Amino acid sequence: MWLFSTATFFFLLSCDKNNEPEAPIREIETEVISKVVLTFVSESKDTIIVEHNDIDGVGGIDPVIDDILLSKDETYTCNIAFYNALGADEINLTPEISTEKNHHLLCYETIVPININRLDNDNNGLPLGLRTQWEPQNVGQGKVIITLYHYRNVDPLAEPDVEQKNGDCYSSLTDIQLTFNLSMI
Repeated sequence: MWLFSTATFFFLLSCDKNNEPEAPIREIETEVISKVVLTFVSESKDTIIVEHNDIDGVGGIDPVIDDILLSKDETYTCNIAFYNALGADEINLTPEISTEKNHHLLCYETIVPININRLDNDNNGLPLGLRTQWEPQNVGQGKVIITLYHYRNVDPLAEPDVEQKNGDCYSSLTDIQLTFNLSMI
């Protein structure tokens, strides 16, 4: 009798009292990015290309990361491009990110004396960050962290708890986060 009572108790405990189906888990497609290219063009038309290459993707071999070296006396326009170079063919993901600009935001963080301003916006007037202006304020060195945030395509009225792009540098979904050494001479 004791065995029957215990088995019945655990059976009832495991039953869903509401008999409501669980909400389906949404699949979120983030970008698979293994290569990032920053192309800086100074006011005097000098071009500097800086790359971050992770030839085997996340984990494994450490990525090869160029340093960013800028003159304190110049202002630079920078275009950033994203690639999936893990397969046989290198795929430029930048057009896809640009097309889905309402669902992406690039953020640039640094403590060195430089102003980094996003020059492009999404369809709602919120910043995107594929095109930026870098204006060194003084000599210095440190790091710059570049993060590509991803936001889901949902109706905010239907799903008010889901993060919406609002221009703030945060989302629980990150396509990629990179750290570059930055020197201004």
